[in-house]
Amino acid sequence: MTLEEILAKALEARGGKDAWANVQTIRLTATTTIHQAGIETDMTVTMKRPNRYMSETNVAGSKMLQGYDGQRAWFTNPMTGAAEVMPDAQAAMLRDQADLEGPLVNWAAKGNAVTLVGTVDVDGVKAYKITVKDKTGSTKTLYIDAVTFFEFKMETESDAMGKSVLVEIYRSEFKKVNGVLIPFRVETRMMGMAMSTTEITDAAINVPVDDAVFAMPK
Repeated sequence: MTLEEILAKALEARGGKDAWANVQTIRLTATTTIHQAGIETDMTVTMKRPNRYMSETNVAGSKMLQGYDGQRAWFTNPMTGAAEVMPDAQAAMLRDQADLEGPLVNWAAKGNAVTLVGTVDVDGVKAYKITVKDKTGSTKTLYIDAVTFFEFKMETESDAMGKSVLVEIYRSEFKKVNGVLIPFRVETRMMGMAMSTTEITDAAINVPVDDAVFAMPK
């Protein structure tokens, strides 16, 4: 199959172009287990077009916020509670998450360069391996199931104490909500080690969200 055919089938499997075009906001409620620390957190994530993102995480009674208002990424310091501008490496990851439908939908208009590497085996699953290079030069690798055409794995590089390390994100337990496909389980691995597992308990589409929600607190 050609790259164009694969992407068309993947978009259809996720609900189709029209269904995603109608999505203006997504709100996810989830529980995340951080394996190395043995900690469980409650999280709410809100996304809105164009390119806005907000997460609220509660850990042992403490609340931490992360946001992107379309131009600036920020976070609240868990020690002081004050809002601070996010460092560039983490800000890039937040900008990626602010993209509602991901880098493969309308990829050319977003300035992404997409390449079909070939067909590979991922834990016994035949998959199409695709690389995406965005306009900042950042590259990630996506894997699309050759049978279901679900995008079930992503690989990227992250900075850890000054070193670049491989981060793998596995998506599963897909369900359709208001006609669009949402993964209700997300596992993150770093250098092959399980880091966290997120279980989504609720997904809401097109709930009203004011732009002020994403602004950095003063």
